Formats: sequence, C-alpha cells, structure tokens
Amino acid sequence: MIPPLGLLLDIDGPISSPIERRIAIPSIITDLVALASRGVPIAFITGRSDTFMREEVVAPLLRAGLPDRIRMFGVSEKGGVWFPITGGGVGEITVDCELALPE
Repeated sequence: MIPPLGLLLDIDGPISSPIERRIAIPSIITDLVALASRGVPIAFITGRSDTFMREEVVAPLLRAGLPDRIRMFGVSEKGGVWFPITGGGVGEITVDCELALPE
C-alpha cells in the first residue's frame, strides 16, 4: 500500500520547544505513533545531535508504543548524520564525514 503522504519534520518548533528543548505538546508523540503505525513515512530533520534525537524524540516515541515495522528516520547534525528509527530505538548511525560537524 502506498501511503497518502510522507512527513519531513523539523525538530525545533514543530516537534520540540527550542527554548525548553523538549517535546512542545505531548499529544504530538501519540499522533506521530498513530501515523507511523498506519504506514506514513516520517523523517525528523535537525541541526541538533543524534543524542538529542535519541533522548528527546525517540525515547518518548518508544514509551508511546512505537511499532517495529515503520518507516521512520532521523537526520541530524545538519545532514551529517542519519539513522533509521524502529520500535527498538535508533538503528545504525551513518556519518557523512564531509558533512559532519568537526569534533
């Protein structure tokens, strides 16, 4: 089945509060889990680190019951890092050395 849409979501603003650095509205998490459960592909895009994504976005999704068979991805550090997200958490992290932020 082809999903009716896909979502590319910036983290700061739509998903998390850039001031409080946490999920801005808790119901966003349950809505994202519901969409992912219905096959809607979702990618989170941010300049923040993969650690921030794991702790502040992926962890709440997992607590809300994120299923295993989904199409969800994280792109962080301004495109220098990307990874799949599953019901088990963050998958293998890929680093593009040409785009990654210097240590």
